[in-house]
Amino acid sequence: MSSEDEILDGVTNGVEDTTISKVIGSKSGEWQFNIEDPANYRVFKLDGKMYCFPVPKLPQKKYYRQRAHCNPMSDHNLNYPLNPSAVDWYQWYGEESNTNKVEFLDIGCGYGGLLFRLSEEFPTKLAMGMEIRVKVTDFVQDKIIALRQGLPGLYRNIWCLRNNTMKYLLNYFEKGQLSKIFILFPDPHFKRRKHKWRIINPTLLDEYAYVLKVGGLIYTITDVPDLYDWMKEHLDDHPLFERVDVDELHKQGDICVNLIHNSTEEGAKVSRNKEIMTIPEGDYEKGKKLFKSRCLQCHVIDSNASKTGPTLNGLIGRTSGTVPGYDFSTANKNKGVVWTRETLFEYLLNPKKYIPGTKMVFAGLKKESERADLIKFIEVESAKPPQ
Repeated sequence: MSSEDEILDGVTNGVEDTTISKVIGSKSGEWQFNIEDPANYRVFKLDGKMYCFPVPKLPQKKYYRQRAHCNPMSDHNLNYPLNPSAVDWYQWYGEESNTNKVEFLDIGCGYGGLLFRLSEEFPTKLAMGMEIRVKVTDFVQDKIIALRQGLPGLYRNIWCLRNNTMKYLLNYFEKGQLSKIFILFPDPHFKRRKHKWRIINPTLLDEYAYVLKVGGLIYTITDVPDLYDWMKEHLDDHPLFERVDVDELHKQGDICVNLIHNSTEEGAKVSRNKEIMTIPEGDYEKGKKLFKSRCLQCHVIDSNASKTGPTLNGLIGRTSGTVPGYDFSTANKNKGVVWTRETLFEYLLNPKKYIPGTKMVFAGLKKESERADLIKFIEVESAKPPQ
């Protein structure tokens, strides 16, 4: 039997009452199916075979919209178990719960983007999404039910539960039960008086450490610099957590590092915004004038010696707060950003906003053209050997 015959056999056995006629070959590594309406079918690879199932009718988000923010301190009239042993996992996972326990937890799972990807990438693991908003939870639950009904045997390993994780996490999970916790694009709670509502804080980190097994991972991501610094600081300060090198996770084949970037609505928006943001090609001479008028008083670029501010020689590709012998602010040391055209473009718009707590007195450049000009000059001059 040829590989094509084998795959065709898998497709034929996996689909009933469809218009699939044959596998017509491979293009760019993806098998092509000859069907009447491709938009109504989805291809899966299961046990080495390709299956094509009709896509079930799924709920539409427009009927489940709700405000983005929710007060976690309010009384939401939630039902919750007294302790983990009182949880009826069978009602959500069926037979899967007889042999497995939930290992993955997505806190604030939103519309379930990560949850569905986890189901596909880890079919033998049970994953739970917890979401405090009513309509959003209803959407994810309805989508899971629709997928289970339309795609036999799939998506049985995930569920979404309405819950206030800040209050009732320990009512659901035993000590050391989880191997992964995901906190993706959480509510920033910008106002200082609401920082206590942030999903990363010392008390909650104690609870996360309790339900995570030794060696378990907590994944966080945000597009808000201030919140990133907050989460990084609290995780670094907690005695039961240590930072893991992302490159090392990539080498180990941890696909979750990529999933947290591209599986959620928020992640997709951030990616789109980065693609949309194009940096104009600056003018070297205009950038030179800007450097003399706005930067030269505090910085040099042709020497390793620093002035009031650190030398900019070798700036491109350097990590913030790492010039030898220069006394950087704690904010700069902790930022850990690598200076590129893109990061400089954002930084120069508003340095104090990009690195809260910086001693930088430079107010920034509002005009994109001026930032591009200055970056062009810095790119050229900072690459030259110091005099």
